[in-house]
Formats: sequence, C-alpha cells, structure tokens
Amino acid sequence: MDTHTGRQMARGHAGGCGWRHPREVGGVAVKRDYIDFHAVAERHEVIHARLQNWARSLYSPPGQKTAAGFDGYQSPAQVRAEIEASVPVDQQDARKIARGVTELPERHRKAVQWSYVLRSSVSAGRRYVVATELELERLIVDSRDMLRNLKI
Repeated sequence: MDTHTGRQMARGHAGGCGWRHPREVGGVAVKRDYIDFHAVAERHEVIHARLQNWARSLYSPPGQKTAAGFDGYQSPAQVRAEIEASVPVDQQDARKIARGVTELPERHRKAVQWSYVLRSSVSAGRRYVVATELELERLIVDSRDMLRNLKI
C-alpha cells in the first residue's frame, strides 16, 4: 500500500508498475470469485478423459512420434522415456469424440476447443468464444453434458 496516495500497488506486473484500485461495493472491498476451469464434476470424469484423448490425438498424427519438420530431432533420454511411458492415444475413440464435438452448437464447440485443444489463458478463451468467465464455464459444463447425452 502506498502510504502517500492510499492506493494499492499492482502485483504481478513487471517492476510493480501501475496501480490497481480494489473493487468496492458500498465502500467495502469485494473479493472476486475464482472460477477453476480445471475442476471436473464427477459425472464428467469419463467424458473428460475422452476429450483429453481427443485433444492429444490432434497434436501428433497416428504413427508419427514427432511433429512435422522435427523428424531428425533427438530429445534427451529422460524426455523420451516420459513420452513412451505416457498414455497412448486411442485414435478410434478420438474420431468418435471429434464427430460429437462437431455436432455441438458453435459456442459450445469453441468452448470445448479452447478448453482442451488451444489451452490458452482465460482472457484469450473469453475472446475466442465471446463470453464472460461465467458463461465460458457454463458452456464447457453444458458441452460435456451434451457429449455424454449423445452416447458416442
């Protein structure tokens, strides 16, 4: 807290530049609710695992262990061991999920793509889907429910 102005310095900015006024309602600072986009309801655990499999399938084509253009690159032995020990991609299930995702309404489809494939910041996700944080969370939860109901 700057004693001269009574303002709170912004944390997380390079060099502490800038000022941040706490959000106030009736003169009382209000804590902003945090949305955990990594939280998965128990009823969604199976579809979540399938969506993660689908997302992994998009990063490396079947039968190819490296991205195009990096075929001759040799990663350290530890990294190679971790990759080989990871869960293999079920391509057949990934294709089923991909078909299900294409059947979702546009905003729901974009929310799922942001959450599982793009994996960028929440603000980037909000811009991509054109939604508030609460809407984005609701779209992801509803998308998982829709995919469960499709029984794919």
